[in-house]
Amino acid sequence: MKTKLMKNFNLKIPLMLLGLALTIYACDEDFEPEFPVVEIINQAPKLTEIATQTVVAGFGTFEVNLNSFIIDQENDKISYVITNSNPSVVTVIEKGGVLILTEVGEGMTTINITAKDASGNSVETSFDVIVEQAEDRAFFIFADFEVPDGAADTYTVENGSWETWGFPGASIVDGTFLWDIDPASSDNFRYWAVGFTSSAPLDLSNNSYFAFDYKNLTSASNIGFYIASSTDGEVEFTLADLGVEVIEGNPNFNTFEIENLGAKILEFASTFDLANIVEFGFNTDGALPVSFDNIRIKEISPYKVFADFEVPDGAADTYSVNFGSWETWGFPGASITDGTFLWDVDPASSDNFRYWAVGFTPTEPLDLSADSYFAFDYKNLTSASNIGFYIASSTDGEVEFTLADLGIEVIESNPNFNTFEIENLGAKILEINSSFDLANIVEFGFNTDGALPVSFDNIKVGKN
Repeated sequence: MKTKLMKNFNLKIPLMLLGLALTIYACDEDFEPEFPVVEIINQAPKLTEIATQTVVAGFGTFEVNLNSFIIDQENDKISYVITNSNPSVVTVIEKGGVLILTEVGEGMTTINITAKDASGNSVETSFDVIVEQAEDRAFFIFADFEVPDGAADTYTVENGSWETWGFPGASIVDGTFLWDIDPASSDNFRYWAVGFTSSAPLDLSNNSYFAFDYKNLTSASNIGFYIASSTDGEVEFTLADLGVEVIEGNPNFNTFEIENLGAKILEFASTFDLANIVEFGFNTDGALPVSFDNIRIKEISPYKVFADFEVPDGAADTYSVNFGSWETWGFPGASITDGTFLWDVDPASSDNFRYWAVGFTPTEPLDLSADSYFAFDYKNLTSASNIGFYIASSTDGEVEFTLADLGIEVIESNPNFNTFEIENLGAKILEINSSFDLANIVEFGFNTDGALPVSFDNIKVGKN
């Protein structure tokens, strides 16, 4: 047994030496290992489609951040080439991957974008911008002086009249009010050039929008205002006191606008009665000529009926709106919370089935025959079938239907406000009752089939 093992061992030794020799010989040669070649390809930027941007005229500027839509996959810096198919709608500049679009006019334009990375790879995309016409704004008082050229005297407007108050140098030129030096006198200090006398007291206590167009204005401190209340005297202040920047020395018309003139008046006279204004005038501290046009006071809602419930928190009762009032109809569980109408379980009764929670009664019949726009905001709505409507006509009875009957999708159980909107509620009502008289509506209410709480706000009916 030992002998056999020795023979095998003696045989292995020469073989091992041969292998070692071969290995040493191989190491004497130059050794160049080969590796596979992997080509690294720089990829083009990755695109996400940019949706059509629809805005309403008057927006000024808005931005589109291209960095959210065009991303380089190797984090290379991207350069852009931007073209604009219709510069009469918007102008566009690019800064750091952000497009800044500035309003020019109404219409549509296409913004074309070429994005190129550091390696020269490029991609192209585009999106449309649509600038829609803004809804016309209506005002309680509006004077545009579109009368023949000549001496300014008295101009009738809705709810009152504009007239000159002792200033012979005033005249109408090209439909604008030109306020110039009195040719018969060199004394032009603090003359009342134009003023408004209301046929009924003007209430600016909760809506005191004020605007006018002007040109050749030397200084905001040269223009003064006089406002008189039937119950609480008068107040005077200058245009500069209102804290709104004006453009001085410009021969073209510019617009002055302040959303809440009443708040500024109360800074000058904290006890002034904004609800009973009977006179509203302009005056001057010299620096003539200057021109005015399109004087607007108190904006009228674009809706025939509008309720936003911006009243103190508490029990819901009656809330005056233009054209009538919203009120609770037999539902103690209703209240106002954070300026919205909260419709909750009646704490005094577990029976909350089909209670009328909120309804509108107009001061005169509401005509929805030609325009029956209807919208409201809502949250925590369980189901469209839980919300009912009741509409009564003075001539033709009443009609009832549910929100589900209107055939418009709603968002259920959302704790944030959503908007319901239908352009032609009248057509839906006539589907339910073809003979219903849409021109003489005297009641308009919401009710519930349980599923409380639910909240409503910004109820809008009809358009002016």
